Amino acid sequence: MVGIVTKSDRWDLITEAFSKTQIGMAYIGGDDITSLVPSPKHYLNPNELQSESAVMKVISEWNPLFFMTTSGNDNLILNDAKLGGIFSSKILYIGPSQETIMNCNNKHLAKELFDRENIRNPKWIYAENKQSINAIDMKFPVVIKRLNGWSGYMQNVVRDQEKLVLLLDQIEYPALIEEHISGVEFSVDMVVWDKDYFFYPLVYKGRTDLEATHPLSKIRICPAPVSEVVEKQIQECARKVCETLNIQGYVDIDIILSDSGDIYILEVNPRFSGATRLVNMSSQINPYEVLIKKAYLKQNYPYFNTQIAIEVPIFKQGNVPASKDQIVYYTNRNNGTLGTLCLTSERVEHLYEKFNSMIPVFGLECLEYEVNELINATDGYLNSHYKNS
Repeated sequence: MVGIVTKSDRWDLITEAFSKTQIGMAYIGGDDITSLVPSPKHYLNPNELQSESAVMKVISEWNPLFFMTTSGNDNLILNDAKLGGIFSSKILYIGPSQETIMNCNNKHLAKELFDRENIRNPKWIYAENKQSINAIDMKFPVVIKRLNGWSGYMQNVVRDQEKLVLLLDQIEYPALIEEHISGVEFSVDMVVWDKDYFFYPLVYKGRTDLEATHPLSKIRICPAPVSEVVEKQIQECARKVCETLNIQGYVDIDIILSDSGDIYILEVNPRFSGATRLVNMSSQINPYEVLIKKAYLKQNYPYFNTQIAIEVPIFKQGNVPASKDQIVYYTNRNNGTLGTLCLTSERVEHLYEKFNSMIPVFGLECLEYEVNELINATDGYLNSHYKNS
């Protein structure tokens, strides 16, 4: 008996989850099968499953228990849901519906749903063309976003009307014009199944700025150093978002806690995300395992003992061995960095030591002060919130 997955991102966590649940693994994805270690029991390219009869043949030959989406990309997750819809006539589909994904991926549709349910989000205007932007009446600065696309990419923060006029011919229409909120950005990562919620610790993603800096270019730390009261408020807001969008599976929600203390929903990613590794390293709880246990095995997961985990952008090539408490990712994203370094430790002094040893390896001198301040703040939060609970 096997379970089917669809993308090899974080393959070590996926294979660990299947090993712990004692389920064989099959893979339907476009990656090179020879690069996957350990290799799955069965493999097919999704292009070979263009018909319902092809899907039924796979079900007959593989005898799968479920089909679970593991993609971390907006377009891929939608393809997974379409395929999962076919599989769901015979076996369990673990993932969001096509309708949920389309509502989340289209920022205009999502905001209309938020407004209808009185979920606070930045004030916005839908701009069909540059003439409609010329007519907007909003307080500057504003953020110009594509209707679809990854958070932070292809965004512009515009400080005044003069700068807006200069951008009119560069904007991809239709677009969303949104007020800029001054505050701190967080992500809420959770596993949701049949309205049962497993919350991971909050991820701190830095202050909002007027340069539209992508979160992957910032320092991120988990758990976020916020009070228990604020954490519960953010979780309740995230829960309402999931109910509104009918979320099933893993979800990552971007929020801002404004300088005035208000919670704003930015975007909803109904998939594994850039924060998945970080929350796993902080909690030591495998999100793929949680999802399998909740959706297929109908088991709950125990509460976790939180460690401090931090992710920092890296600026030069470096060699360090991968382990459970340190991992390096090299990426080809055009955000001014070479990738990300993730470190974790149970003790704050050990995390200081680890980070300081990595400074010359990855060119992290510019981050030293801010990282140390964040580690110290988060350690205080752990002492008051988790370790004494």
